[in-house]
Amino acid sequence: MDRSSFCIHVVALFFPMSLVAQAPELKLDLKSFSSADILLEQGFPLIVNLTLYSTQEFGPERYAEGLPDSLRNDPAALRAIDSLYGRGFSQSFPGPWYEEVLFVKVFQEQVPGNAIRLFPLNPLPPGELRVGLNRPAFADFGVDPQSTAGWAPGRHTLKAGLPFREDTLWSKNLHIEVVRPETSSDDKRRLQAMAHYLMRRGQCDSAAVYGRALLNAEPQNTSNIVLMAEIDECTGKLESSLDLYRRALEAVEKEPVQPSCPPVYLVRKINELQDKLYFNK
Repeated sequence: MDRSSFCIHVVALFFPMSLVAQAPELKLDLKSFSSADILLEQGFPLIVNLTLYSTQEFGPERYAEGLPDSLRNDPAALRAIDSLYGRGFSQSFPGPWYEEVLFVKVFQEQVPGNAIRLFPLNPLPPGELRVGLNRPAFADFGVDPQSTAGWAPGRHTLKAGLPFREDTLWSKNLHIEVVRPETSSDDKRRLQAMAHYLMRRGQCDSAAVYGRALLNAEPQNTSNIVLMAEIDECTGKLESSLDLYRRALEAVEKEPVQPSCPPVYLVRKINELQDKLYFNK
């Protein structure tokens, strides 16, 4: 008998099968990146973040406290607990799970509301997933600006649902205050929003139009340089992207007040692209 089989037998002796729990309770959390509520101008893209997580408070290590000292810290014993009682710690979803998410929007408390389409945004999460202790799942979704242009000014409420156990998990409501575009609306802000959104929608050629306009308007702006580098990488223009990441790093290094942390992201991207272009051919 190998050690894994031995541990399963020992764990089964110490723990009654009543510990074979039902799958953990799961919750959905829907929010924006900036706050719990959103102020949205008509015709601007909307991006929201969805988190799927378990309410389980402890994992197999907690059950291992009942084992003899010789097995308590044995990885094979922990795997045996997870094998026998794993449904108590995590829940598996066939993928791609994010395609099963549905959204309902209510305007001015006019229930029941209407189902609306939000698009999964890049980078896409793994298709199949296992949600459990310290193992949440994340996905970002977006609404195209053509859609938000038709949303009436006022208070909108958005919630997400995921089919689960012959029922549906629902998130709490996310409140969106829609306003008309300001007549003096900042063109730069709109260009940034469109470039970021289209890139994450996978429409990188369209994003490049907005990114290039930003860079032409402010060629020394580090944020604009990085954004265009990301767009060029998205479109497969790796040499141009590498040049822009290097340019952004040089700009950061020339700033009179150096950042408290090194520009790790820029260094990592430069190294990644150099490997792709020069070492992985």
